[in-house]
Amino acid sequence: MYRNSLASLVCKTNVLPCRTCSLSYASIAICDDARAKLKEVYRKIHPDLFHSNKHARETNEKSFKLLQDYIANANADARDRGGYGGPYDFEFYSSSTGDEKIQLTLPAPSLSSPLATRRGLNKLFEAIGVGLLEEESEWDSSTHQNMPVSLKEFIPRVHDLYLSDCADSSSPEVELQTLRTALHFSRRIQVIFGEDDVRTRSTLFRIDLLRALVDIIPQCPENISGTCIGFGSGFTVDRAGTLWLRCDATSDEWLQFIQSIDIGACHDAIERKLALKKLESQVADVAGVGSVYTDADGYASEQYESFLQTHLMQDNGGISSKKESYRQFPDVCVHVHISEDDSSSACGDAWCKDGVIVVDSRLSKDLYKTVASLAPKAAEQARKIRHHQAQTKALIKQVETKLRLRLLSKDPNLEDHKFKAGCKKLLEHASELSPLLEGLKIRITETNAYVSGRQCIDVCWCFKL
Repeated sequence: MYRNSLASLVCKTNVLPCRTCSLSYASIAICDDARAKLKEVYRKIHPDLFHSNKHARETNEKSFKLLQDYIANANADARDRGGYGGPYDFEFYSSSTGDEKIQLTLPAPSLSSPLATRRGLNKLFEAIGVGLLEEESEWDSSTHQNMPVSLKEFIPRVHDLYLSDCADSSSPEVELQTLRTALHFSRRIQVIFGEDDVRTRSTLFRIDLLRALVDIIPQCPENISGTCIGFGSGFTVDRAGTLWLRCDATSDEWLQFIQSIDIGACHDAIERKLALKKLESQVADVAGVGSVYTDADGYASEQYESFLQTHLMQDNGGISSKKESYRQFPDVCVHVHISEDDSSSACGDAWCKDGVIVVDSRLSKDLYKTVASLAPKAAEQARKIRHHQAQTKALIKQVETKLRLRLLSKDPNLEDHKFKAGCKKLLEHASELSPLLEGLKIRITETNAYVSGRQCIDVCWCFKL
């Protein structure tokens, strides 16, 4: 009678299955090695083992039911499921760990991911301490070896990895942002990552840097609050007041450097930047544009301050005399390019680029006349860019709705025409792809890939079904 039920294979303490194990598992498609492991799990966490501990018994009984629902849902279409559909939060007491509670979270299983149940159960087996199942062959996302070109092959192989990352509240990206936010709100410290070789390093590498920084902050001078700390290739303080730490140095070396510098000078540099921001706003008011700004390094340049003050004085209080043109071009920005080379062909010149007026810092002409002559062209460029962005946004919304995606995004390095082609192809095959992609975060890029911790699946713009 109970030959085909998982309970009869596990519960050896009674002739008939106990109440907790009595739900039928006749339809559960679990291979023999998984059944053997489940027997070991049940012998360690069965509620009857905790008859003298009411809390442990009730806790295990609740998670037993949740485990039954997890296995049942692994073999049922999402529309036919009657049980719980979200991440599964398990809490168990084990006979081998005593009063120590075991906690773990598994993503909801899916038929589109044939390895989801096996990997999910492996996490459970590891937590309980009964060993792991032998892993089945899978796609190697780090080396792109044997990478499936077909989405029907690729998506099922990475689906459960994606769900695991989404279910994990302590994902690397979340932890990185949490550390940066904590430093900002607790000590008003801004953290930046400088050179490309630091910014492009793994999230875990940057997390380790921030953890080490958090550990030494209590030993730093009190006036470290309110500063900007950057990680780069060397120890220095730039003209903008940023404290640069060498990323491959030890935390003791960081602390020694911080204690050896004049942090007061860093605050002075930061205050100077704020003063320049006020000057920028005044020049923008007079020029009738949305904003005036420069590159990050430009704020530390005396040439930029001189540029702003000179052109503000040239107008001789022109804010009141130019009321009719005040913010006439609110969508146009002026980018001041700091010219360090007199021989540069752009020295003293001004031009338009992508809706922005670029002005050389050694401009000899009247700034306001120059802006007035270039602003209509820049405004038209900005209008076309906004129109293009609106079209792209509408296309993304259409794809998200048609395929029921959680989110669709674009790789910043992917050309626009390829992104549009990828979107149109997704729409053409929506009926076939919707069951595979429903509820996922998809990013259109050059190749099919999945990077753990990114919490989105990369799909090639010219994919094959």
